[in-house]
This record gives sequence, structure tokens and C-alpha cells, in this order.
Amino acid sequence: MSLDMLIRNANIWDGSGAPAYRGHVGVRDGKIEFAGANFPDARAQVTIEGAGLHLAPGFIDVHAHYDIPVMEGDRVNFWKLSQGITAEVSGNCGISLAPVSARHLGLWRDFLKNSSLYPLPAELSEFTSYAAYFGKLERIKIPIRMAYLIGHSAVRAAVMGFENRNASAGELNAMKDLVREGMEAGAFGLSSGLFCAPGIFAPTDELVELCKIVQEYGGVYATHTRSSGAVESNGEAIEIGKQTGVSVQISHLKVSKSSREGLAYEILRMIGEANNEGIDVTADIYPYTSGCSALNFIIPPYYMQEGVAKMVEYLQNKEMRAKIALEIQDPENHNCGYDETLIVAAPKTPQAVGKTVEEYAKIEGVEPSDALFDILVENGGEGLAAWLTMREEDVEIFLRSPYVMFGTDGEAVPDGYGTHPRTLGAFPKILGRYVREKGVISCSEAIRKMTSLPAQKFGLKNKGLIRAGYDADLVLFDAESIADHADFQNCRAHNEGIEAVVVGGRIVVSDNQYSGCTPGGLLRSGKRG
Repeated sequence: MSLDMLIRNANIWDGSGAPAYRGHVGVRDGKIEFAGANFPDARAQVTIEGAGLHLAPGFIDVHAHYDIPVMEGDRVNFWKLSQGITAEVSGNCGISLAPVSARHLGLWRDFLKNSSLYPLPAELSEFTSYAAYFGKLERIKIPIRMAYLIGHSAVRAAVMGFENRNASAGELNAMKDLVREGMEAGAFGLSSGLFCAPGIFAPTDELVELCKIVQEYGGVYATHTRSSGAVESNGEAIEIGKQTGVSVQISHLKVSKSSREGLAYEILRMIGEANNEGIDVTADIYPYTSGCSALNFIIPPYYMQEGVAKMVEYLQNKEMRAKIALEIQDPENHNCGYDETLIVAAPKTPQAVGKTVEEYAKIEGVEPSDALFDILVENGGEGLAAWLTMREEDVEIFLRSPYVMFGTDGEAVPDGYGTHPRTLGAFPKILGRYVREKGVISCSEAIRKMTSLPAQKFGLKNKGLIRAGYDADLVLFDAESIADHADFQNCRAHNEGIEAVVVGGRIVVSDNQYSGCTPGGLLRSGKRG
């Protein structure tokens, strides 16, 4: 037997949740030719000795925000490859580069510019359909596999801008047409971001109507839920699944440390009961006690109706500042407290980076609200913040749930800027801290949640298992040393223990070095029509 690659004597976790076994995997033409304990009579162009190491299917990041960074080409993908991720789902939280409309392009461009530190693609105005958008993506060299969701906020903005009102019948039909076009083009579902404008302005009925289209194509509805209480917001997601039959994914599941004790168990009980009733509901988390998003999300969403520039204008007005300072204390808004809002990236005010708003206010000798508003004004509304809002025990509760898989919720940033350490370290942290050190979850279950579970949920064909005929996307790692080292001070600190990453039968990472080959690319749903 002639092979392109042979991995010998590794401890193989096949992704199904079964225990590991010592065996061998052969690869030919980008596919797994065989996997088993018996050594075959085979010759290979490349042989990797896996003795003492562990082999798993390539990890799948089910919640990512690489829509804009991936346009930079392959050089940003080491953030993913270095932690064993070979496929990801982007277009989350309602945010996607398509569809756009000429009428509201300025507003959406303004929004996107303030949600990423990378430049927007020059072709953005051409992405009026997913067919056009995907055409561009297929011309980009990408070393990992990319699956996309349709952003509900993008759809709403394309039709009706950032207006705070219900859609008319005609506008709703226009949104449904855009969602249908996206699903026909090969999107894997619809995402929503109900915590900020314009998604927050959509009533449940609008989401139900759009999810009916998604369900026709067997797609997934992934939602960043509203800020109106964990029970109520997750309940809305479950209700949408109940009314439409759509498969529901609750994005970056979390509860605030200010919430009552036991709320994490209550949410998991709700998810379990929904599944017992035949409603397909799962969730994803990142293994950290802090979140991260655009700093301007702390401002109540109705100030974004006319765009980010107008919001900045409001913040330059003394009377409006006083009004907004009161409003952001409302629990319905994104504010988590000035002492829990850590400035991660602020291009024009680097002196604020690494400090909470409260700490920076003391240095500047101003009120915390003024410190926050000054940062936003000086940066033109741009910037990233981490929200230090969660308890370790709740993270562990969610990690153990059979309904919860993993994501980074991360986006690469240009050199010189900081971001959340989850962007580089999420998956090694799970295998190092929560599997090996704390025993919160078994290795077999952790790998199942990183591989076959997300592949099954999102319909990623031939992914997530080490079996003959599946894509040769593989991760070879050292279970005794695997660990993350990134933190807020050094978000680029390399992980430890990832020995090799293979995509499509080609080595893309070895010894923490990117090979430069680009065997990945755009994935399209096979559930069209």
C-alpha cells in the first residue's frame, strides 16, 4: 500500500468519545485511508512517529470571529493552527460581511470598522449576496476549513439600517429572501447578536420567521442572547427552536458572578428539558472567566441607530454624557461595572490598555464614566474591552455538560494590539488545565466536544472522527505538557504540547512553526435546497 502519510504508534482518540487505543493512521489524497491497531504493510512519503503522543481529529472552533482577519490571507491563521484548530464556524453574534446594501452600506461599514482592528475588505460593497461573498473567499489562501453563518444584524441592517422598530411586512420578506439566498449559497445557518444594535431591536417574531427559512435547509440558529436575564434570554432561544424546529446553538454560554448561585444548573436543566421534548438545543463556551467585545457595546444600543460616529458625537456633549452615564448602569445594558471593564485595545490611548476603567479614571483624576467616554471619543468609537464577569465554578459546570461544546469567540488582531487570550489558548487550556490538572472533564469527552459533536451539530461532513474516508485533519499532541500561556499581558504567548497539525493530509504546523501551506478553504453546506 502506498500512502502520502503514515502516523505510527500514537494513542488515538477517534473523536467518538471512546477510550484511546494505540494504533496507526494512514493518509492518502487528503483522506484517512485506514485507522487501527494493526500495523499495515504500507510505505509512505511522510512517516510520523507518534509513540508517547496522542492523536485526535482536528479541533473545530464552533464560535469564531475571523470574518475580517481571514481576508488578510493565511498569515493570521497561526492563531488557530497553533492550538490544533483545523476548522471553524465564523459569522457569529449576528455579524457577517454579507449581505450588504448600497442604501445602508455606510452604517454597516461603520459598525464593522469598530468591531475589528483589521481593515475592511475593499470589495465589501460587492457582498450584496452570499454567492458574491463566498466567491471572494474561495480565492483566498486559507490553511484551515471555514464554515459561515449568516449574520442577522447584517441582514437587518441591509434592509432597514439600525432603526429601532419592528420590520414591515415588506421588510421582513426582504430579510427572508436574503436568508434564503445565503442558505442556498452554502451558509450553515443564521446567527444573532441580540445584545447590541441592530439585532437588539428585533422582536422574537422576526427571528422566528427567519429561522423557519433556516430550518428548511437543516441549518443552525446560533444566538448571542439578550442581556435581559439568563433564564429569559435562553428561554427565548429555546422557544424559537420550539416554534420552528430549527437546531439551536446558544453562543458562549455564561452567567454573571453577580447572579444567584445555582443559575448555571438551572440553565442546563432548561436545555436538557428542551432536548427531552425533541428540541435540538446545545451551547458553546470558552474556558475563561472573562469575555471580550467592542468597547462601544457598553453604550446603550439606541445611541447607535445613526452609526458609531453619531454615538461619538453624543459622547462629546456634556448633557448627553450625564444621561448616558446613568443609563449604562441599567442591567438591561452591557455594562458590568467600571471595575470589571478591562481595556484590552485602544489604538489612540495606549496608556489605558491593561487597566480597568476604574483604575484608569483614578490615574486621570476623573469620574469613571468620563474616563470611559474619553477613551471612546479619542479612539473614534474603536477599542476592545474584556468583561471580568464570571465565576470559575460556573465555567466548570458548563464544561461538564454533555450539551456544551467549545469555541474561542476570538479574533486575531494586528501586531502591536492586544486581545483576549482565548484567541490563541482556548483549546490547549481545556486539555491542560481542565482535563489533566483538574480532572473536570475526561480527555475522551473533551475531544468529542472538540471534534465529532460540533461536526454533527453544524453538518460538517467527513469531519470530527478518525475513520476511513474522513478528511485527514489531525492533531498530534503531548497530553503531559499541553498548556496555554497567553494572557492579557502577552496574548501571543505560544502554546505548549501541540506537536503537529495536519489539514487535508498536509502538515501545516510542526514544532510550533507554520509550514506556509494552505490546504484549507471555504466549506459550503451540503443541505442546500
